[in-house]
Amino acid sequence: MDRLKDRYFIRYNTKSQQGVRLPLCSARTLMRVFIHFVSDDDFHSLEIYQEDYFNKAVSKMERKNGTLTAGKRQTLRQKVLGPAAIGFEQLTSQFQEGLYDPEEGETYNGQEAVIQKFDEEQFGNAMEMFAIIQDEGSFKAN
Repeated sequence: MDRLKDRYFIRYNTKSQQGVRLPLCSARTLMRVFIHFVSDDDFHSLEIYQEDYFNKAVSKMERKNGTLTAGKRQTLRQKVLGPAAIGFEQLTSQFQEGLYDPEEGETYNGQEAVIQKFDEEQFGNAMEMFAIIQDEGSFKAN
C-alpha cells in the first residue's frame, strides 16, 4: 500500500472545466495529467501538491493585546481549498486506513474524473514530445 508521500493532489482548469480536483493520484497518473497539460491547448492551469505536504499544519498569525501570536491552526489543504477540504480530508483518512484508493490497476477513478492508461496514439505522441524536449538540449543558467 502506498503512503501519502507517494501520492499527489492535482487541481486543473481547462476551457470547459474549472477547478477539477484529483486527490490521491499516483506518480503514474500525475505524469499522464502533466503530459496532457503540456501537449493540450485546452489546459489553462495545473496545480500539484504532495498529499503528505498538504497535511502540514499551518497557522495564521494574529495580534492579541499587541503581541503577535499563532492563531487558529489548520492544514494546508484547508487553507488552499477552503470549505471543500473536509471531503478530501475524509478521503485521505480513508486512504491511510486502507479503505479507499482511487487507483485501480492502470486507471484512476476519482470523483470528478477518470484517467486511463494511454492508448497507442497517445503513447506515441508522448514519446514524440519527450524526444523533442531531449533534442532541444539542456538548460544552462547564466
